[in-house]
Amino acid sequence: MRRGSLTFLPGSSTRHLVTSLALVSCLGLTVPAAAAGGHALDRTSGAPAALSPRPDDASRDATGLTAGFATVDMTWRAGAKPGQVGTEADTAAMIELWRGLGKVLLHGYHYQTLDRPVVFLEYATAWTLDHLEARVADIRYDVYNTVFEPGRGLHTRATAKAMVLADGEDKVAVVRADLYLMQKHIWRRVTELVAEETGIPPEHILIAATHNHSAADAAFTAAGLASLADDFDPRHFVWITHRIAEAIIAADRVRVPASMGAIRSTLRAVQRNVIGPATGQAIPPGGTEPVDVPAGYPVDFFDDALWILYFNDLSSGERIGAYVVFGMHPESLEDGHGLLSSDFFGPMEAGLEKRWGCPVMWSPGALGDVEPDNGTNTGTDYWREDFAVLDQQVQVLVDAIGPVLETPSATDQVLPSRNDIDVDARLRLFAGPPNTNYPGPNPWMLPVTEYLSPEWPITCVRAMTETANLVLQAVRLGDVLLLGSPSEVTTDMALHIRSRVDDVEGDLYQGYVWPDAEPWVADYVDQNFDDSELTAGEGFAMPIVLSQVNDWMGYMVTRWEFDNRNHYRQSLTLYGDETANYLAASFEGLARELRGEPAVYSAWDDPSWADLDLEDDVYAFVADLDGWVSDWARDIPPSDPFLVGRVLQDPWLEDDGEMHVPAVHFQWGGGTSDLGFPRVIVQQDVGFGVWEDVIDETDPHLWLLYRSGGYWEAVWHLVDPSWQGNFRFLVTGVSRGTVAGVSDPDPLWDPEGMNRTYQVVSLSISVP
Repeated sequence: MRRGSLTFLPGSSTRHLVTSLALVSCLGLTVPAAAAGGHALDRTSGAPAALSPRPDDASRDATGLTAGFATVDMTWRAGAKPGQVGTEADTAAMIELWRGLGKVLLHGYHYQTLDRPVVFLEYATAWTLDHLEARVADIRYDVYNTVFEPGRGLHTRATAKAMVLADGEDKVAVVRADLYLMQKHIWRRVTELVAEETGIPPEHILIAATHNHSAADAAFTAAGLASLADDFDPRHFVWITHRIAEAIIAADRVRVPASMGAIRSTLRAVQRNVIGPATGQAIPPGGTEPVDVPAGYPVDFFDDALWILYFNDLSSGERIGAYVVFGMHPESLEDGHGLLSSDFFGPMEAGLEKRWGCPVMWSPGALGDVEPDNGTNTGTDYWREDFAVLDQQVQVLVDAIGPVLETPSATDQVLPSRNDIDVDARLRLFAGPPNTNYPGPNPWMLPVTEYLSPEWPITCVRAMTETANLVLQAVRLGDVLLLGSPSEVTTDMALHIRSRVDDVEGDLYQGYVWPDAEPWVADYVDQNFDDSELTAGEGFAMPIVLSQVNDWMGYMVTRWEFDNRNHYRQSLTLYGDETANYLAASFEGLARELRGEPAVYSAWDDPSWADLDLEDDVYAFVADLDGWVSDWARDIPPSDPFLVGRVLQDPWLEDDGEMHVPAVHFQWGGGTSDLGFPRVIVQQDVGFGVWEDVIDETDPHLWLLYRSGGYWEAVWHLVDPSWQGNFRFLVTGVSRGTVAGVSDPDPLWDPEGMNRTYQVVSLSISVP
């Protein structure tokens, strides 16, 4: 079994979105006319195609629900670091990064003690702008890693998926983007890019990151996050913002009259509570010294809610899309695996699409303390395992979720499918609660982290968060309420918020209490949250809390979880022990707004107010990068004409691949990583000189590996023993030429039209 970098065998042989159809074609967005209406799938984005015509405006904007779905390939470049776990750090580069970050954090600690928050924000902003300028100046061709070792290739492609819904008066977009962390600057830029084409206001656009620990994500302006994923790459920021925007535009263009139904079920097939049992300390009433108390959670205590929103074409009755929500970290793959991957959810979505016959998009619910099981609950270890175990996990999920939509059980909550769905949304900036969790004379409404050390709680704006403010959003879809949080929502948080805004009075959930806890501990837990809630007439039948929406603000554990001990999620609860209650109360206010009550605005304090303008300074820098990318792309070096299209090693079979089955390998020369991943198809000889396509690299068992300079390898894992016969590889890729105008220009990525397509066909290989 080979692992690591490619080994080639010797002796081998041959700031404004242009929404014109030309740009959409150049970006490779495929939007076929849908027989059932309402969806656009980009399965072969390497082959340019034009947008389908808009459905008749009268039918799209008539009274009643219209819905459209779209999928756009947003796979980043070979060599990029896959999320949090993909490759090891480059020690020298990481040390250099933290030299600069250390200065920012120490200034934060210093100005806390002097009670000068605005001075700190100004300093941190100036440092961030200098750092971003240095990153732009340091960009190199055919290099997509900075403070980590390069990734080695591609397991499964990343996508941006969008659904756009309208009721004749209001329109909303709900997006799931395959990113490690969501960032406010990404959300802001996307809302600008889609405004003219779609008319959707920013407060009606919800973008949820998948929190994929194996996704490329080098779009952070908060440099501290570079120590988890990688440092800022202007090319990636421009790429993902435009790709997400294209998904929204495409979904809007294919809206058709539709009905929406919803199901709430349960899912306990592969998860666990990663916090687990713990021992904390708290001072009992009347006491003076802390005593040990049961803390944490049982490993089988987690938010097991599963929601499916489904949409049917009103004319044909055929399903046009489904939105699946449940909470679990996409953290299934082992450290150092090196491949860009959509973890469990990409193959799971594909499996459900095949089963249900429509586009499927997943967003994370309460994932803050929910991760793949390590064997404790289910008997199978799915956490940070290899790709073969990932296959097993995906099949378990498809088998568990598939029947819920097909035949809901008697215990499932079902909202019948209907067309008279009102859609609306609210988005507000909140200053955050006064944070007393730092050594300063006055509380600030600024994010503070204990991540570095419990003894050093440090203001972390610009270092770990892009902004000083909380972005919260509520989207109403009839009786369904989507609540978008920038945090990694924990089980306690999700259960409380839902009980606070649902249509059942008196069901307030305040937090988990261990059965053997003293009564005074239960009283303490009962103070986690206010006892306010919506009445039965005000509440929503199906509230759903989403994580990683529109920004990233760490975790938000309850007061009890914050106070009884130091731990990872507590140290990243950035507004102290009032964070969870503040967030829940703010969501209640948004829900009340959607029921017609007056808007709830938070009173700004000086630091948060001042940061709005400073935040704009950073945003203006990243929003103006389109021109830089265009200039960079114009100067991509020409590909090696003696390498492009050359077979370097015809297919060969290895008995034991990384998925513990035989694997067929093929190597060739092509364009560099600057030109994106090629498309690879495995074809089978079906007789009489006819070759039939049987596998492409959307299949998680066909991997693409890369070595700098334009050296490529396909690895096809023979997981299906029925594959027998003669097979070959067909590769279609892009190289950079020296003559302008040989292809349709792409204003961002090939402004002179100098890219050209190449193809490679391998010799055949017999698979027993």
